[in-house]
Amino acid sequence: MTGPLTDRELAVIAHAAQGHSYRRIGRTLHTTEGTVSDVARRAFRKLGAANMAHAVHLAHERGLIALYAERERAERAEAAVERVRALHQPLTRAGTTCCAHCSGWDGRFRCHGVVTPWPCPTLAALDGPDGGA
Repeated sequence: MTGPLTDRELAVIAHAAQGHSYRRIGRTLHTTEGTVSDVARRAFRKLGAANMAHAVHLAHERGLIALYAERERAERAEAAVERVRALHQPLTRAGTTCCAHCSGWDGRFRCHGVVTPWPCPTLAALDGPDGGA
């Protein structure tokens, strides 16, 4: 290997390992098929591979595909947690602080459900027994 693979090179190899075409990889990575081809060629040189099948084999053998997959899973999980946190925000009305999402507050500050105290059970479950530390 002449150098470490970039994140983009690793992504192209990992998607190819799943059987995706250059066109599909391009759509997934928001780029063109030509760019995917150029990135793949750079990865081939770095890995010392003759073609994509050889590159996938070498990357798999070196644990790079598993590393990419684990990193992708961790990033998706972190993004999901952040989306949940963004929904569950404190709202104080009439001296009571509750979770706006769980309580069903609308834009006019009317409750369409049961008032859920803050912090809500959803965030408590995310944070765990140690408070998210």
